Amino acid sequence: MKILNKFPDSEAEIEVIVNDLKKLGYIDDEKNAHYYVDLLISRGYGREYIKRYLKKKGFPVPDEIVVESSDAIEKWFLKKTKGKTSLERKDWQRVFLYLKSKGFTSEEIFDFFRKRRVYEGERDSR
Repeated sequence: MKILNKFPDSEAEIEVIVNDLKKLGYIDDEKNAHYYVDLLISRGYGREYIKRYLKKKGFPVPDEIVVESSDAIEKWFLKKTKGKTSLERKDWQRVFLYLKSKGFTSEEIFDFFRKRRVYEGERDSR
């Protein structure tokens, strides 16, 4: 807890106060975790980014995080490419890494690329 850094001699009192706040419902890590999941989904982040964020902040990670990845990937893709639809190899590799940093899996990104026919010369094999 950050407060212990500021008041290291008051550990026992701080623990009692924090436990009382938890009992009253003012501190609820589970509720806060769900809040951040909803917030990050609304901002377009992928499942992996959200999991990393929650772990970094010390919140419990929910078992199921449902993200509509195609819409979110589309948003980040258009932002990064400034509306281009056909990219050269080095550009789509850069976009791939960018989308990975936003928390999307390789499979989700490649599915998006296939549907979108992102890089030049790709043929739809289906």
